[in-house]
Amino acid sequence: MLKIVRVQAIWCSSCLYMGKVWDKVMKDKKDIEIINLDYDLDREIIDEFKVKNNLPAFMFFKDGKEVKRTYGEMTAKELNNIIEELR
Repeated sequence: MLKIVRVQAIWCSSCLYMGKVWDKVMKDKKDIEIINLDYDLDREIIDEFKVKNNLPAFMFFKDGKEVKRTYGEMTAKELNNIIEELR
């Protein structure tokens, strides 16, 4: 199963943009485990991922191993392509 860890912040304009993209792409993907982390509230967990100030961050895991990581904005098509490639 694909698992996605998503790191965002309410003050991050790119995170706000990606929130809309995320909602559009993920609405029909019920077979993916999602972990949403808030940059300001979940610092201990986020530090383990070494995200630093690169937001938004998306880490993709398969079989417990990180297989891809992206930072910043992307289109719905780009996000969907990544997910389909990793499924």
